Amino acid sequence: NCENCPAVFAFKKYVSKEFKIQKSTFLKMKNIAIVTPSKWLLNEVENSYLADIANQINYIPNVSEIETTNYQKETNPILQIVFIADDISEEKKGLRYLIKALETVNFKYELHIIGAGLVPSNRLGSNINLHGKKNRLFINRLLRESDLLVVPSIQDNFPNVILEGVTQGIAILATNVGGMSDLP
Repeated sequence: NCENCPAVFAFKKYVSKEFKIQKSTFLKMKNIAIVTPSKWLLNEVENSYLADIANQINYIPNVSEIETTNYQKETNPILQIVFIADDISEEKKGLRYLIKALETVNFKYELHIIGAGLVPSNRLGSNINLHGKKNRLFINRLLRESDLLVVPSIQDNFPNVILEGVTQGIAILATNVGGMSDLP
């Protein structure tokens, strides 16, 4: 039942008639195969109307094609934190919550935000750096030179940014939602 789906429930105000149109389109399809990149999404599909219409449902884990780097970073007394999303204003990515949480800490930090969109806060300090959308070389360098990648999603499947962080050797702090629980 789609009304009980966590993605729909959490973002009800963002779900439109488009969702019902898509569902009716899927219901008309025959011989479809569904591939999910996380066990969480596999479970969601298996417990939805899609299980009734799919001939095949498979789980294929995400993989990263990013080269790992052996890099010795310089020590910095200020904690370097990175947040990356395609659209940083997307509510489910949780940037607003990260900014609010960082307002309560009593240590020095710099937050580096990468992605398109508007920051969901009007009170940004000088320790918050908005980089906009950047290329892979910039992102990899920033990940290698920083201390912590934060993925504060409130609903997500399995963000590629986690694998990108792993390959660059940065510590990762992520919420335990969706497919992120597939990580060891």
